[in-house]
Amino acid sequence: RVVSDGAVDTQVFYTRFRAAALDHKPLMSLLHQRIDVHESYAATLEELEAFYVHLRVRLISTPVTAHLQAVLKRDLQMSELAPATRQASSYILDISHFERQCFESYFELRQPQESLKTLLETAANIFYQALRPVAIACSDLNSLREIADCLQMDVLEPHQHSAKGDLVPVLATVYRLHRDVQERLIFCVEYYIRQEIRGFQAEAADLDYPAILYDIEPTSDVSAGSTPGSAESMERGWFPTMRRTLLILEKIYRVLEMTTFQGLAQEAVDLCIASLKAAALDIARRPPPPSAPGRPQALAALARDADAQLFLVR
Repeated sequence: RVVSDGAVDTQVFYTRFRAAALDHKPLMSLLHQRIDVHESYAATLEELEAFYVHLRVRLISTPVTAHLQAVLKRDLQMSELAPATRQASSYILDISHFERQCFESYFELRQPQESLKTLLETAANIFYQALRPVAIACSDLNSLREIADCLQMDVLEPHQHSAKGDLVPVLATVYRLHRDVQERLIFCVEYYIRQEIRGFQAEAADLDYPAILYDIEPTSDVSAGSTPGSAESMERGWFPTMRRTLLILEKIYRVLEMTTFQGLAQEAVDLCIASLKAAALDIARRPPPPSAPGRPQALAALARDADAQLFLVR
């Protein structure tokens, strides 16, 4: 039953099934009690569980897919990906809880129980197949970071110590999606490092030291809406590669494994340092300013060297 914007009322999946369970549970419990008496009891119970799962999968697959597609609509903006992921994750967790409860209303739990595992894995795989193409097609660093953070903080961590491991098959699939999002994020970060840090070409305005520092005044900070000493105020006058390096490392620090983060951070910092040293050499080699034609050549060279050294200190 469609309620709004393609969303599906999932309660209709369970009402009739739970009502019918009262008539079937006594027989299922009797079979469960006798599974050690003869192998035919266990085989019969497994066949009934498999048939139940087959019916449930046929019932929920299409409407759950439709609901997730409604959440992840085609014209979804990049800024809406993380909220949509959070909504889809909450939905599939609810479906998994309801499916487990409905299964328990018919059958006794035992270990191992492949039918229940198959049912939960199927529901989780619908979620995976709906969300993975959207995440893989995303190239926005902020959206990928927020998606990975959502899956980690809203799904994996709160349920990693859930009682009896009742959602292990679902969490395993969510973890697989989380790794896919991380891999896509790593790819985009590496591309950003290559293009924006290694491939950065400094312009004359970027090398106009120390003149560029004279434009940074407390009054201009206040008029721009930032207080002196704030992060925005301190970043003014930074060389572009330094600002970009710190920005990208700040984005990925919490969402990648530490070893992966350290590798990317080392590469970005090394390239940043190399760009700063190259910029310092360019500053030291630039011709003397036309405003001081009478300045001795040695003094002008010394001033350029001092500017280059102070540029690195800055």
